[in-house]
Amino acid sequence: MSEIEQRAIADIGGYFLQLYGAREGVLAAPNAVSALGAVAGVFAQFQARALLAAGVLQNSESSLIEVRTADGAAYYFGDALNACLLEGDAARPAFWNYVAAIAGEAAVAEIDVGGIARHTADALGGPGFGVPRMPAPFAPSEAPRDAVKRHVPPLAGRFEALELPPERLMHCFGAAAQGLALFAAGEEPALAVDAAMPRAAQARLLMEAAVPMSKLDFAIVSAEG
Repeated sequence: MSEIEQRAIADIGGYFLQLYGAREGVLAAPNAVSALGAVAGVFAQFQARALLAAGVLQNSESSLIEVRTADGAAYYFGDALNACLLEGDAARPAFWNYVAAIAGEAAVAEIDVGGIARHTADALGGPGFGVPRMPAPFAPSEAPRDAVKRHVPPLAGRFEALELPPERLMHCFGAAAQGLALFAAGEEPALAVDAAMPRAAQARLLMEAAVPMSKLDFAIVSAEG
């Protein structure tokens, strides 16, 4: 792992810990986990576009597909996005590969990532789109879309300053999610949490936020203010 990647991972983890309560001494765990997942989803699309532009991923009709809803909003699907978010390999793990390690082998089978992807497609353009389906007390009070608008610009600026290679985005977000897991689970005595989240619940929430947010046209979302 390069020094740039180590700094990016530390920046991501520290960013979400600080903004979601470390400064006040109590971590808002569901909001922190959901926000990290939501932002990772957007950067999965950034990574997919960069890999397509560089010719690392094959550019075909199914690589990145634009879908428009009745209200004119654009959403993106396709093999390139899946490769970064859901279906990685040993050479280039997807975000889900890192998240699955948080849940552990025994629990990972209970997280239906395919079901999350299907629900995202079915909810496209509707009120349920991008709303994590989590039981209380693990449901975030902050919408993933709001987290995206709040956090993507400063993190994108930080990655640009670091000159982080786009193809390493999911590695950095996945490693940061693994680091956050200790705190969100309430396993770090120095930091209290509002709702200690079992690791399987964290993994599910990360993907409930990441998958729909990966479909957004960020240029439109950021213009919403």
